[in-house]
Amino acid sequence: MLQSELAARGIPLACCLEPEQLASMRASEGQLMALTLSQVGQSVLLEPAGSCRRTAPGQGTSLSCPKLRTPSWMGSYAIPAEAFSADRVGAKSMNLTQLKGQLPDWIHLPASAALPFGTFEAVLEDNLNAGIADAMQALHQDLQKDGQGLSDALQDVRRAVLQLQAPLQLLPQLQRAFRDAGLPELQEGHWGPAWQAIKAVWASQWNNRAVVSMRRAGLDHASLRMAVLCQATLPAQHAFVSHTANPLSGDANEIYVEVVQGLGETLVGNHPGSAFSFVARKDCLTATPGDEQNTSVPTLLESGITITGFPSKSAAMRTKSAGSNLIFRSDSNGEDLEGYAGAGLFDSVQMSAPELVAADYSTDPLLEDEEGSTR
Repeated sequence: MLQSELAARGIPLACCLEPEQLASMRASEGQLMALTLSQVGQSVLLEPAGSCRRTAPGQGTSLSCPKLRTPSWMGSYAIPAEAFSADRVGAKSMNLTQLKGQLPDWIHLPASAALPFGTFEAVLEDNLNAGIADAMQALHQDLQKDGQGLSDALQDVRRAVLQLQAPLQLLPQLQRAFRDAGLPELQEGHWGPAWQAIKAVWASQWNNRAVVSMRRAGLDHASLRMAVLCQATLPAQHAFVSHTANPLSGDANEIYVEVVQGLGETLVGNHPGSAFSFVARKDCLTATPGDEQNTSVPTLLESGITITGFPSKSAAMRTKSAGSNLIFRSDSNGEDLEGYAGAGLFDSVQMSAPELVAADYSTDPLLEDEEGSTR
């Protein structure tokens, strides 16, 4: 069994029947290897990652040693989207800022606020949390261990983070940022779950996969900073991820899309089964469903789309909250670095946890209704 790129949180099972290849793999023990799957996963190419070099013992490997730029805290516990900047928030938040004014009217950007870089460190340094700061400092040496010793130390750090108390100014500043951003203010009884979700995002800086991945990349964990992007969630019927260049073939003229029932957690949460997936050619999408004057849209879509996989997921994540719900999204300075795939290392947490329900694609209009599927 071969462990895949850690950010993807997947473990492929590969079978090797050739004695020569198996001997070559065994001879590569301890080396950093590049694992490449064919588009449909039927064959695996395993070869030395020539651009990588070994760092000090116990520190894993490094791919040209990307560096983390450590931003300073700007003095605000929370800010609305209008105040987002690269010195305050990560790539998720900045992507929203860059999209503003570039989208057609029928695509709406979500209202957003954030707890910026340095807020966690400022909360930890508050006198209310002096004991927790001391406890985390005492665990510093244990964080240099490997194996079970490291895992135990990381768990202790996460538990400590979840015990943090909020400084008195934090909630009023968060409410003001929500108002300025157009987000619903936290109602009575919501602050407790929201604060726990925020702390869970901060604590994910010390989850096993993040720390091990950063070690292997030669990144200094002490330079990691975690902003928290705050957005409202919707009772989504479907969630999707769209790649503007096909990641399987590398074709920049192809959009690769995966769709599932329910929330995005269904897609990224390692639930058994596959998403509904297809490839759309950009040169066939000159007309859009929003163009009411063009009656040839379905024909254009049909000619430019290739279905690559039908859905087989038996479960879907759906929101339980009847009213407004919030999601607090990890937005670190270590997720969008050249030469380092950090996406998926850290956690995003909803104020009200979603529930797992049975998925039924047999009557899904997306698959059964030709008119609805091109809408």
